[in-house]
Amino acid sequence: MSNSVADLIACGTTEIFLALPDWTTPPTLDLSFGREVIQYDEAVTRFRYLTSDLEWKSGGVFSNFFKTEEYYILDFFFRHMGRLKKFWLPVQSQYFKLATNIGNGATVFTLDDDTFQYVYRGYERLYMLLSSGDMITRKISSSHGSGEYSVATAFDRAINKNNVVLFGKLALVRFDQDEIEMQHDTPEVSTCELSFKELPKEYA
Repeated sequence: MSNSVADLIACGTTEIFLALPDWTTPPTLDLSFGREVIQYDEAVTRFRYLTSDLEWKSGGVFSNFFKTEEYYILDFFFRHMGRLKKFWLPVQSQYFKLATNIGNGATVFTLDDDTFQYVYRGYERLYMLLSSGDMITRKISSSHGSGEYSVATAFDRAINKNNVVLFGKLALVRFDQDEIEMQHDTPEVSTCELSFKELPKEYA
């Protein structure tokens, strides 16, 4: 088979950042709470709410063992002009878990744990990385309760839940930096740190 990338263009880009972080230093994943704490001297602490559109912030160390890997990161960063242009990022976390297999042509899937219902907004994209190496992306179009969700585009293949290596959120992001500091350990091997910021107000 091959990758099945769908439901992305409505947000203005189909580009996906495919470089993988170095898991010897686990990637960071933080959720902004959309508020700030205000306290003047000994006064009572108060919260000022900024937005209800909460965003993910992610980052990690990227080790490049070949010049092609280093070039991919530098070229991608250059083409997106640092913080300027948006793209899609597969968040490196097992965010979802399938409860049942998915049939070819199905538009519904069921999650094993339905805590996602409490943060579901109606614009989320998912990605699945299969054991074959294929990637699948879809928009979650609706929630039916009891862990059952619909996707905007039908799945183009049968998916065995045991063949899903990673099932997570595909976030619309920008780089959260305007410079890359590439550390060269050898003439071939280099490392860098990258940070990303989700754009919850820019989903279509």
